[in-house]
Amino acid sequence: PYVTSYRNWLAHYGKPSMPLWVSESGFAWQHNLKRRPPASEDNGSAVTTTMRGIEGRACGLKRYFAFFLAPHQEGPLEWGMTGPQFTPLRSMATWLQAARVLAHKAYLGDLKHDEPGISRARVFGDAGDVVVVLYGSPPAGVKLNVPVRRIEGADGRVLEPGEGGVVPTPDGLTYAWID
Repeated sequence: PYVTSYRNWLAHYGKPSMPLWVSESGFAWQHNLKRRPPASEDNGSAVTTTMRGIEGRACGLKRYFAFFLAPHQEGPLEWGMTGPQFTPLRSMATWLQAARVLAHKAYLGDLKHDEPGISRARVFGDAGDVVVVLYGSPPAGVKLNVPVRRIEGADGRVLEPGEGGVVPTPDGLTYAWID
């Protein structure tokens, strides 16, 4: 809805094809003395920030910048893809995985599925590779109605299919390569 709203606004002023950029978007965690997110918040922050970028790409944004690379505190909230010693957090891994997987791929549409726990199944591809980005985490994973060649988690680790070819979704963001 946001992209549609901006597109309509730009069209009204004679600039319907002006590139849209999001200069800051992220998902904070609660400040703590270590200034690193606890495991319970780390994955949620990483996956939400990364999926916002993937959604932006699917919606036609020209650029999307995650908020912040460096550690940053605003009152009780912490932001950033690196800790106070500038060591990477999980969000750095998930962001780089998305960039690696989706580089040079166009958004092709959505894959139809019957799994209520998956809120998005965005398909990206190029001449040689097609990948489905699954967003959501049903406990049993999801059975896609197409053959799956490879599965990777949000951070790039290889995941093995479950019984009957079920695609696991342990992080809430999973990449499945299809023919």
